[in-house]
Amino acid sequence: MIPDMRRFLERIQDEHSEKEFLANPVMRIHECQGAINSACKSLGIARFTHHDLRHLFATRCIESGVDIPTVSRWLGHKDGVRLP
Repeated sequence: MIPDMRRFLERIQDEHSEKEFLANPVMRIHECQGAINSACKSLGIARFTHHDLRHLFATRCIESGVDIPTVSRWLGHKDGVRLP
């Protein structure tokens, strides 16, 4: 995670309870997708989604040696080992 993002998320975590944060997310999915679409258009690259980033995250973790059950937990999988 880039240092600026880490600091931003830590500040949010310090300022709000988990319940408040979940009720008022930083960005809603459609807002994130709009920003991603604009960036892709500006860069002249193919459109991708937040779900594509989720898959990239899982792949990079596993390639870096993180065990599958840990990655699965980080992704919120209920069964503990299921990955796409």
